[in-house]
Amino acid sequence: MKISYFFLLLAGFTFLLLPSPALAQLLPTPSPPPRIEFEETEYDAGDAWEGDKVFHIFKFKNTGGSNLIINQVRTSCGCTAA
Repeated sequence: MKISYFFLLLAGFTFLLLPSPALAQLLPTPSPPPRIEFEETEYDAGDAWEGDKVFHIFKFKNTGGSNLIINQVRTSCGCTAA
């Protein structure tokens, strides 16, 4: 009798562990990660003298499926500010 309970229990666990289409529908599908796309990645400011102000806007958009969060902005040298 113990053996039949064991096999019944084993069959029940096996059924629970097998993937099923109904179970797959209940699980959340992961959304695609955020993806940043820039219109341009470089800008030539030309000749600038000390004290001149050079201004440029880099346009970008999120083409991914999740929110794009920008935590830190770093410049390539100390002479520019973000």
